[in-house]
Amino acid sequence: MRQASLQYFGRISYSLYLVHLPVLMVVMQLGQKLTGQRPAFAVAWMLVAAVASIVAADIFHRVIERPSMQFASRFKRKTADATVIELPMPAIMPRPTPIAA
Repeated sequence: MRQASLQYFGRISYSLYLVHLPVLMVVMQLGQKLTGQRPAFAVAWMLVAAVASIVAADIFHRVIERPSMQFASRFKRKTADATVIELPMPAIMPRPTPIAA
């Protein structure tokens, strides 16, 4: 269970990075309007913001990030198709000796 939750947070980490600050700001401003600036309520609103950030990141990951990665994978070259181009070595550097197999 612990490993699965860590993998989940690893998958959504970039989305969480992108959405956590805007979500935190909106939730904290709403909380301040509703309950004032009392510290106990501020802690509660921080917890609400953390949960809301995770939910928003999950949605962002499913709706935007994952489809974008799938779309981008269509344009990646396969490693077997890659062509190796050997560039000439500068004259001041000695050529490396090949390693015998």
